[in-house]
Amino acid sequence: MGDSGLTDQRTGGKYVYDVAEHITVSEADPADVVVISGAADLTLTRSTRAFDTKVAGVISEDPKINLGTASDTKPLALAGIVRCNATTDNGPIKKGDILVSSSEPGYAMRADAKDITPGMIVGSALEALPAGRGKIYILVNQ
Repeated sequence: MGDSGLTDQRTGGKYVYDVAEHITVSEADPADVVVISGAADLTLTRSTRAFDTKVAGVISEDPKINLGTASDTKPLALAGIVRCNATTDNGPIKKGDILVSSSEPGYAMRADAKDITPGMIVGSALEALPAGRGKIYILVNQ
């Protein structure tokens, strides 16, 4: 890659960069899908419902650009490539699949375009997950 002023870092053979904004998050870990909390203003929480329309995104494991860094906050990926908890509860995930929240807390699953309404999209799968649960790279594209 060209000299962009950023240090190249490889993760699993891939260049992984994301931009994150720090925000108050209750009960969520890196790679968790989070939604806008109904309990408190300006707060996110781990997703618990399939096809939730209040999706905020994914908690970044290692953001390359941080916007704000308050000690009581977590990095919400705003753009770029991040690892995300994923499940095949709604069928095998293929590269390019649109991902939404699943009923498994903090996990994303594939969805057909016909089933998606505004506010549901977590991102697009950059890796396949044929069965079960795992972490996959996704493109955050809200």
